[in-house]
Amino acid sequence: MRGEQEDMEHRSAFLLLGLAALVALLVTIYQPVLFPGERLVPPVLPTEDAMARPRVLTFCSDPWPPYAGTAGTASEGYVVDLLRAIFEPQGFEVRYSSMAWSRCIQETRDGRFLGLLCCERHETPDFTFPQEPVGITSPSFFTLPDSTWTWQGTPSLDLIRLGMVQDYYYCDALEEYVREHRHSARVVLTQGTEALERLLGLLETGTIDAFVENGVVVDHLLASQASPTRRLRCAGRIEPGGILYVGFSPRDPRSHDISRRFDEGMRRLRQDGTLARILARAGVADWLSSATVSP
Repeated sequence: MRGEQEDMEHRSAFLLLGLAALVALLVTIYQPVLFPGERLVPPVLPTEDAMARPRVLTFCSDPWPPYAGTAGTASEGYVVDLLRAIFEPQGFEVRYSSMAWSRCIQETRDGRFLGLLCCERHETPDFTFPQEPVGITSPSFFTLPDSTWTWQGTPSLDLIRLGMVQDYYYCDALEEYVREHRHSARVVLTQGTEALERLLGLLETGTIDAFVENGVVVDHLLASQASPTRRLRCAGRIEPGGILYVGFSPRDPRSHDISRRFDEGMRRLRQDGTLARILARAGVADWLSSATVSP
C-alpha cells in the first residue's frame, strides 16, 4: 500500500512538472497575443564583436591640424598617428572621429569616447590625464594686415570685437572676459568642424576685428590652401602658452590603465626615434625642445 502511494506521488510530481513546462511553452508562443505590452527577452550570449570591444579605443577631436585632422582623410593629424604607433602594436584598434569641439567634450565626458585629443587640463579637470603631453599651444591674436590693434591684456579688448571658438580654453583672463561679454557684440563665438574658417570669414567681412587661435594651427591652415592669398597680421600672443594632452573619459573604467600605457608608449617612441619621424612629417618640433610653458 505504501509503495502504491509513493508511486502515485511520483506520478503526480511528474505530471505537475510536465504541466509547468507546457504552460511555459504556451506563454512563450502566445506571449505577444496574451501580453502585447510586454516582451520576454531571452538571455543574450556575448558575441565575438562584443568580447573584442575593450580592445577598441575611440578618440575624438574637432579638426585642428596639424595636431588632429579630419577623420577618414589621408592626414588625420600627428596625435592620431602617435596613438596608433603606441596602441596598435599592443593589439588595440584606434578609432578616431572628428566633430565640433563642444560635442567632443560632452560625448567623451559621457563615456561615448575614451579620449579627447589636444585638450588642456583646465578645460576638462574631471578627466584622467597622462603625464606625457602631445604638444604645446601658443594662443595668438590675428587681424587683417592694415590693423594697428595689439594685444596688451584684457583691457585692450575693449577696443575691438573679438572672435573665438566656443569652449576653447585660451587663458584664465579670456575665460573671465567671455563670461562677462558673451552676450554682447564684443565677443563672437563660432563652433562646428570649420570654426576657424568661419573666424577667417568674419574677419574678412569686418564682422570682427581680431580672433584668437593657436598660431601653429593658423599657419598650417593658410599654408595648406590651394591659393594662399590670405594674409594675416599677428597682433600678439598669450604668454606663457599651454600644454596639450589626451584627456581620458571619467566614465570609462579603462582610462587609468590606458593613460599609463600611453605614458609608457610615448617614452618608447621618443627613445626609438618614432616620435621624431612622426613630428617631422607634420612639420612640428618636439615640445621638449621648445620654450617652457606652464602646465
